[in-house]
Amino acid sequence: MRRNVELEARLIDDLLDLTRITSGKLELHCERFRLQRVIDDAINACLPDLQAKNLQLVRELHGEKTGLLADGARVTQILWNLLKNAIKFTPPGGTITVRSHIHPADKDKQVVVEVEDTGIGIDPSQIERVFDAFEQGDRKITRQSGGIGLGLAISKAIAEAHQGTLTAASAGMGRGATFTLSLPFDGCHEDETVRPPKAGVAHFSNAPATATTPRPQRILLVEDHADTAAILARLLRRMGHDVMLADSVSAALELAETEMRDAPIDLVLSDLGLPDGTGFDLMRELSSKYGLRGIALSGFGMDSDLAQSTAAGFSRHLIKPIDVATLRATLAEMTSGA
Repeated sequence: MRRNVELEARLIDDLLDLTRITSGKLELHCERFRLQRVIDDAINACLPDLQAKNLQLVRELHGEKTGLLADGARVTQILWNLLKNAIKFTPPGGTITVRSHIHPADKDKQVVVEVEDTGIGIDPSQIERVFDAFEQGDRKITRQSGGIGLGLAISKAIAEAHQGTLTAASAGMGRGATFTLSLPFDGCHEDETVRPPKAGVAHFSNAPATATTPRPQRILLVEDHADTAAILARLLRRMGHDVMLADSVSAALELAETEMRDAPIDLVLSDLGLPDGTGFDLMRELSSKYGLRGIALSGFGMDSDLAQSTAAGFSRHLIKPIDVATLRATLAEMTSGA
């Protein structure tokens, strides 16, 4: 129970951070501090999890006395995310190594922090996707480990706002992974806002930039990833909607048939990739049988993807990660009968 509450709180925090990033509203608060402080803070926050899995922590720190001008809380957040990621994907008894050193760049010196683990590793073909929001490589592993893959996307955006970089490397599956954070000594500017990561956080909507609060709706939410479903359901309920959850095409069809006997379902929100079919299949069936309208939730937003959603009967197509303001505006627009 406690883990579920903590997980939900972390998911909400991550989603709010990502919403601020995509809207350009996550600002940096610069301060001068020693690198050692943020490393210690991140490690101390993760000690219970390290001990619970009997993981060995190795520190190879050089240049830890270096002073940085940065947003200390956000740098700590990056290191915490990297450590939590390493803990999540390292089997009990494994080793996590935290290294730091000073790299003399061409113009400005940089501090480099590496978090290396002896965990499950990353398929080389997936390396470029690990920083995409809602991506954690193998979907089965994601389900077993929890989380929805926002931490790394957020961390990369924060690093880039500091004029730094965050990269990943792995020799392959079963051979561990190394994440490397590089930050200039003076990369923080008070007027800097954290920009969206270059991949994985594009979003599209037909909704207007501003909209009134949507009227309460009975919504059928179809999402096979439990954590994603939980956070979206919570957000929708906070908006005042009645939410019914299904995790597959068959479950959604069965639930719709049962629920429609008591009261009409106003709207369908469906992921497109489901275990026993596609959101397209589901929307065609629900539209044909009950005349329902729907919003497609997808990681893709090319013109061909939008056309396919429209052809299947979806009224709108939103790209993950779902911006809260965009979702609210889209619901308000559809509620008004647009």
